Amino acid sequence: MEITVTSKDRLGLMQTIASALEVPLVTNNHVQSFQLPKRLGLGTVETFQLHDGLSLVSIQGTLKEDLLIHLEQLKYHPLRLIFCRKGKLIHSVNARLIQYQLNASENSLSACSGSVDQLFRFHAHLEQAIYIIEINRSYYLSRIDAGLESIHPHLEKTFRDVDAQYPFLYQGYYSIGASECLNQIWRTQYQGLILRTFLESKVLELLSLVLSQYSDDQKPSSEQVMLREHDEEALLNAKKIIMDRLANPPSIKELAHMIGINELKLKQGYKQLFHATIYHHIRQERLRLSKVLLAEGKWNVGEVAQRIGYTNKSHFATKFKEKFGMFPKQFQQYLLKNH
Repeated sequence: MEITVTSKDRLGLMQTIASALEVPLVTNNHVQSFQLPKRLGLGTVETFQLHDGLSLVSIQGTLKEDLLIHLEQLKYHPLRLIFCRKGKLIHSVNARLIQYQLNASENSLSACSGSVDQLFRFHAHLEQAIYIIEINRSYYLSRIDAGLESIHPHLEKTFRDVDAQYPFLYQGYYSIGASECLNQIWRTQYQGLILRTFLESKVLELLSLVLSQYSDDQKPSSEQVMLREHDEEALLNAKKIIMDRLANPPSIKELAHMIGINELKLKQGYKQLFHATIYHHIRQERLRLSKVLLAEGKWNVGEVAQRIGYTNKSHFATKFKEKFGMFPKQFQQYLLKNH
């Protein structure tokens, strides 16, 4: 199914689509919504008009057939941030000269130039969870005081392009922070003013994360530090490698090579995800394991120290006391007395 929208501004977009689908548009304060007709699928489309020229479109559901929305020569040319939480979306800008596909966990930042069309293709038989943030650049710039010069020059140019003279497109995997932010939006039960205030804060958070993400992506790969969802799997693998090789773990350089990310992202990401540095985690896990081995009673203190990777028995004993309040030998004696 194809729908062509020729509205002159964003306010008529929802009404045009709802009319084409022959479903009622519900308007409640700053929220417009409609349900997909059963012949087309099951789901809901909502638009939240927020402060400072920002709006949020939420698209949730599953289609029975592909839906193509054709935005034809709109005078309103917002800057669009699209987050694909689930499903798949094809977006064409500038008369199809630029076309890209968003899959789950990907986002884009795009802007059209001049009086050109845009196409959004939503795929059938896939659960869709897509969020679109629209920024009215002219109004947004009139509301913020300053600070654009602090962001990447390409982004600054795009934000200042209120007359839509230049096209812009950026696509990438969104960060773990953005993922959590989207999950919070999806799970929220707020209504009314509380909901609007909550969404405004989350939209601004997502905007800040994407601006940081873009800047991070412009750096050499060895200097990129922002964690994406696919990095989480690599870091979980790093933790597993450390646990499997606790007595003789790989170096930071070796570990980064093994899991396929740079050393800086490994160190910062590990601390962010597991709330401990790699060194601290290794030390804590070694001491935890030493306590188990000592309790089994099969090895003396020196043997336990060697099994967990300590070459110096005295150093091990000192760290054990710092952690558990008694020396390893005292711990063994305590166990003997109480069993």
